[in-house]
Amino acid sequence: MRSCLLEIGSPPDFRLTRPARLAAREQHFANEPGWEWVLSPNLDHPIGSSGTTGSNGCLVIYNNKNDCALSVYLAVEAEFSEKDYRPIVFDEEGKRYCLQCMSSCGGEKSMTLYEYALPSSGVSRDRIRYLGIEAKKG
Repeated sequence: MRSCLLEIGSPPDFRLTRPARLAAREQHFANEPGWEWVLSPNLDHPIGSSGTTGSNGCLVIYNNKNDCALSVYLAVEAEFSEKDYRPIVFDEEGKRYCLQCMSSCGGEKSMTLYEYALPSSGVSRDRIRYLGIEAKKG
């Protein structure tokens, strides 16, 4: 196992080196048992008011603007659609929240589109900092 080193810049600039950041990220964004990241949250890039990202057969579009609730659209290629997916968001303290699936549609030969929203009874939209997509293992 590689050690976590501290990189010291001009005081008071202390930054963790890559191994330390990776260890912090793994601990900060741990999966629930039976789930794994398809698109992991990124400490270096908190979500903004809107954006897109994608990998591993998934495309994510999110909207977190002031005039609406946080919504996430997840498009999954047909060859990856046999898994269960769920968007997970984190607040600034690292507390995780599951988004609620509002609808889905798709063709069996192309892709499936899911729409998710942050439940109104959950955390306030403006406290959300990070977004990731989990898939059920197996």
